[in-house]
Amino acid sequence: MDKIGLKTSCALVGPRRGLAAWPTTGPADPAPAARHALTETERRFAADLDAFIVSTLARFETVPALSVAVSTSAGPLYADAHGRADIEAGIPATADTRFYIASSTKSFVGLTLALLDARGEIDLDWTLAELAPEIAFRPELRAGEVTLRHLISHSHGLRGRPIEFRLAYTGEHDPETLWRLLERLEPRAHAPLGAFRYGNIGYHVATLLVE
Repeated sequence: MDKIGLKTSCALVGPRRGLAAWPTTGPADPAPAARHALTETERRFAADLDAFIVSTLARFETVPALSVAVSTSAGPLYADAHGRADIEAGIPATADTRFYIASSTKSFVGLTLALLDARGEIDLDWTLAELAPEIAFRPELRAGEVTLRHLISHSHGLRGRPIEFRLAYTGEHDPETLWRLLERLEPRAHAPLGAFRYGNIGYHVATLLVE
């Protein structure tokens, strides 16, 4: 493929039979932005990418659908989907099929925070205590030591079920409630500060603090 200065490239894969990444049935998304006139290099890139996706999917029969969008600073370059949004009903996936992308968002959040740190707009070594001085964190959390860097690298040593429950399951939350629930954070005994343990709470807390 030709090299192009890409702004965004995202592939979303649905690994379940029957539904491809759980398409939702809510209101339709806004119409996509009109594509700019593609250059010859961009057209070749789009054609090569499409051929690559088709050949790759042919090797993985368990992947029901895949949607890809690529954008440059000039606007959308490629937006298409392959496979079935619903295998049993035979409904094809399209560029407008909405996918439940789950933790794919972590890579974007982590990259955004790293860019802000590089620009000097935030400091990844800021601590919980510095960013939320009014919160009465439990002493055993070591809030003066847990940093944004720990939060986005899954090495923070925290548990926060009330925050996770509201964000992942009930959807019943607002900024004030989530901020107040920071006081309910607990130390994670089996994965203390500095030990890796994958989860969602680090990113939940990091975004709350930076927002």
